[in-house]
Amino acid sequence: MHNSTWTSFGRFFALIFVLSPFGTLAGCESIIGLEDRELADAGEPVGMTVTPLCKSYCADVADSCNPPTLDAYKSDEDCQAMCSFLPPGKSSDSETKGNTVKCRAHYAKEAASVERDAMFCPAAAPGGGSPGIATSCGDNCEAYCGLYDAICPEKPQKDCLNKCRSLPDRGSYSAATDYLGGDTIQCRIVHLNAAAQSKLEDMEAERVLHCGHALLRASLGDRDFCDLPAQTEPNCKDYCRLVMQSCKEHPVYESQAQCEKFCDTGFVKGKNTDEMKVQDINQDTLACRRWHTYFAFDDQSAIHCPHTSPSGDGHCGKICPAYCGELKRGCPMQFNAQYPGADGSAKCESDCKGLRGVKEIDMGYDVTSEEYRTDTLQCRFGMLVDAVNGKDTCAKAMPQGSCSK
Repeated sequence: MHNSTWTSFGRFFALIFVLSPFGTLAGCESIIGLEDRELADAGEPVGMTVTPLCKSYCADVADSCNPPTLDAYKSDEDCQAMCSFLPPGKSSDSETKGNTVKCRAHYAKEAASVERDAMFCPAAAPGGGSPGIATSCGDNCEAYCGLYDAICPEKPQKDCLNKCRSLPDRGSYSAATDYLGGDTIQCRIVHLNAAAQSKLEDMEAERVLHCGHALLRASLGDRDFCDLPAQTEPNCKDYCRLVMQSCKEHPVYESQAQCEKFCDTGFVKGKNTDEMKVQDINQDTLACRRWHTYFAFDDQSAIHCPHTSPSGDGHCGKICPAYCGELKRGCPMQFNAQYPGADGSAKCESDCKGLRGVKEIDMGYDVTSEEYRTDTLQCRFGMLVDAVNGKDTCAKAMPQGSCSK
């Protein structure tokens, strides 16, 4: 049963490849024909062999967890490649939790025997399940970080688990559709699967290619896959989760909730790319701030965290226009009273330029800094964020106000 299922799915995936606009798809899809390997010595390192346990698990998951509930792997070979890099688990007894093959195999069998595949198949998938799912084998990030270290050791990723858990997780898994993109942990896992196949086949260039696709940082235009689709509007929840993780050492919001509330009101959302698929890296938008957030996330926080902030730091738009635009959206009554008429924004920007701490670029922004708490433009940005979050701070956020925290 499962072999015919894989054959049909393989033809479907081949069609996706032929029609796809992504030239690099050829690399992933050329990885076929993994030879059958026998179980080696019990001390063999993970990733060196395809064991009977992996073969049994892959047969069960193919029978139990097919579309539309789940398509965990493109083929038996893909499954066996990924399985060979997962921790096998204890040598005896079934396992019902933990990031192991034994646990995944248990739920693959359960899905077949009780016909509750929607409940058990996410646990049988490569990642082991998304956070919050009652039935799981570890979680997607635990699996991702272990697999990445085993398959792509030449470029270690610091603080992998915490960074991974700030990525968007769509709560499901599809070897076909997640392969084609999306800024999700699922996309990164399916590209690790291609890298695993390459590693077992000793196809070094292909392995390096797919390891690059699987990096935690979204591609942001410098490589294909694992990013928002072109001309997509980013959302505040994802941005705030990323910025709170990326900027722990140089925070630009006091909490996730504060960030989300301000983001919804304070920012023009923009699109991640323009019509020519060029990334937004300098406009006064959420899309620009998301771009800089991912570079902060990629161990460049001291440089990029101020750029992710409400001010944009002169890298996402100009600082005073950003301040006045956010002030008009966040404190409209006070803004319109002080700056009526068509030239109100220009007058606000002129007043902004006279405030202490202001610069055209690289002003800096950190909610733990002295500037954030004294009578500066940085403080006024902070008061504006507080005002959008329901505090009576609009007067202090205005250029004419006396700001202190």
